[in-house]
Amino acid sequence: PQALFLMNSKFVAEQAGAVAKDIANLPPKDRAEKMYVKILNRSATAAETDGALSYAAAFQKQFPKMQESDAWQSLARILFASNEFIYVD
Repeated sequence: PQALFLMNSKFVAEQAGAVAKDIANLPPKDRAEKMYVKILNRSATAAETDGALSYAAAFQKQFPKMQESDAWQSLARILFASNEFIYVD
């Protein structure tokens, strides 16, 4: 149920959109790094930054009619659904 909430929640979509809007004016690499800081409260590793950039590029290639911010909003939703965001050590 928790995963479905995160995938389908209007609240989560709005928050992901707010993150995407907040990072929109940054260069792509900085977007990925700031997104990790905002959502997971830590810096992204080099591999995570590369993965985020690859994901955003693949998203735009697969959905060319969507805006670039939609790719970053989608990535934000993925981070919101991550174990690292959901569970506290």
